[in-house]
Amino acid sequence: MTIEASSSVTGSFAPLELCGNYFRGFALFPHLRTIAAPSGHSHTVRTPFAEKLYQTLFNGSTSFMEEIADTYVEGIESLFAALRFDYLLFVPPPTTRRDYSGAIRLTGSISMKTGIHSLQHAVRQVPEHPRTERGIFAFASETVSEICRGKNLLVLADFYRSGRSLHALTAFLAQKGGAGSISVLAGTVVQRELS
Repeated sequence: MTIEASSSVTGSFAPLELCGNYFRGFALFPHLRTIAAPSGHSHTVRTPFAEKLYQTLFNGSTSFMEEIADTYVEGIESLFAALRFDYLLFVPPPTTRRDYSGAIRLTGSISMKTGIHSLQHAVRQVPEHPRTERGIFAFASETVSEICRGKNLLVLADFYRSGRSLHALTAFLAQKGGAGSISVLAGTVVQRELS
């Protein structure tokens, strides 16, 4: 998968195009920024949006929930204006040990603001096993796989890192679920340099 820096800035975010096994994909912001120190050395920190997203999803903070949801909604309306989505879902966590409630609340808020139905809890990652690779997914029920058939799905992600889990999920939704079209919107891209 490749990541291309977009030259345009849409609204309050700087979209980065994500290329993969999906119809369209974007990240709203870079995840990291480099700050130069007077000594000539530099260090890397999260961008303001990435920090708010991290606090919301991993530290249980609700202070930024609406602001983050509004930013995702703005991204959906701007970057996917010509598309109509039937369902949206957030990439499920790789383990059951990770608290997923922030992502569920965020998805619910985005769903309410856009009118796109949410498929939370519809797909889960199979717990990791030493002999299996990451990114193995299963539908919560056969009914869910039938719901996806022929539908246009929007998959939301928090931090786009290697893209492995996202690639595995979109492949699963296309092959096992028969989704008509799959697009992706990540909050941030985790990388040090953009091409």
